[in-house]
Amino acid sequence: AELCNLQRFENKKEEFCLFFFEEMKNRLVKDDEMRSQLIMRMSIKGYTNLFRELLKISKPGDRFGEALNQSFVFDRFEIANLLLGDENLSNDWVANHSSELIRRTAKNAETLRKLFKHSKFSATEESIVEAFRSAIFLNNIDSVKVFYEEKDRIEWKNHQYWWDSIILHTLIYGLKDMRDEILKFPSLLEIYQGSERLQNYKSVF
Repeated sequence: AELCNLQRFENKKEEFCLFFFEEMKNRLVKDDEMRSQLIMRMSIKGYTNLFRELLKISKPGDRFGEALNQSFVFDRFEIANLLLGDENLSNDWVANHSSELIRRTAKNAETLRKLFKHSKFSATEESIVEAFRSAIFLNNIDSVKVFYEEKDRIEWKNHQYWWDSIILHTLIYGLKDMRDEILKFPSLLEIYQGSERLQNYKSVF
């Protein structure tokens, strides 16, 4: 019967899930395994209102680190934002998996900003630069602006290979607004100072 109820949660729309949640709330408070399974399922489904209700009855040991990872894998960024907003729920996972998480975050500027601000954030330079390039390839200017806010985390001049590919990409696809954001990075000017390539890049479009 419990598995049947879990299947109901997974297959119905959120408003029905909330109704079933109220019916099962007492059981969920007592049954740690059932509650953890539901936390994982809802992080995949992206049912934000139901997830908020689960947070209210959560206990230490609930699988919120794994749920955070799932929310990134399945682009459930509202769930990710809830978990990143409570560091007690996300500390261990962010501390140990920052590089994996940031590689998946270029799509969403709000989540990217929360991840950068998390006290346990510890991604490698390489993973941050890879995520930066992904934001550009996705033409996500809002995310690129977040990387600019956090630009001092990186010795960008050590990553000329990435700049070369970024410049080429924006030229090929005619991304003028993105080019204007990229030109704000002091390291780009430092790397290509006085070069004909940079002058052409500034004047193109």
